[in-house]
Amino acid sequence: MSATAVYIWYLVVAGPGGGMAVMPSAFDTRDECVAAIEEYKKTPTDPGWSLQCVPTASSFMEGETYDDYPTPAGPGVEPPPQKEQQ
Repeated sequence: MSATAVYIWYLVVAGPGGGMAVMPSAFDTRDECVAAIEEYKKTPTDPGWSLQCVPTASSFMEGETYDDYPTPAGPGVEPPPQKEQQ
């Protein structure tokens, strides 16, 4: 049986001062996210602002758990404490 990953797309906004924010609303498809960026581009804005669609794995993957803290790469690196799953 093969696992199918489902992605949720988030809109990330980068400001001219180097800051970055992830918008709280997610999109089900990349096309929806790109459409939001196209709509944003119709409005004049100050220079230096940019938007990008970034995917993340869904917590609703088929039968698999989603781990916010995957096993770290490299010796001696400790992951943050995990909540016990029930």
